[in-house]
Amino acid sequence: MPGTTKVDPSLPQRAGRAASSWRAKLPKLEGYRQRSRVPAAGKKRSRDYAITVFSAVQPEIDPQRLVRALFAAFADYEIATQGRKKKRHR
Repeated sequence: MPGTTKVDPSLPQRAGRAASSWRAKLPKLEGYRQRSRVPAAGKKRSRDYAITVFSAVQPEIDPQRLVRALFAAFADYEIATQGRKKKRHR
């Protein structure tokens, strides 16, 4: 299997730029999360406010959980493709 950089040579550069952009936004994120987005007590209409959902992120990758997830995804893929005929390449 060819390396990722051979298939998509600009991927490392794009990933680095995306990571830099994300790191630049981190300090603003905490302040944004602390701001209340709930409407005043008298307002009942949903169009008066927007609901914002944030996910909890693990900054460190757990190798064991990653391997389990990959094996589970592969097992699901195998079950989904079981019984299908394989195409012959000419």
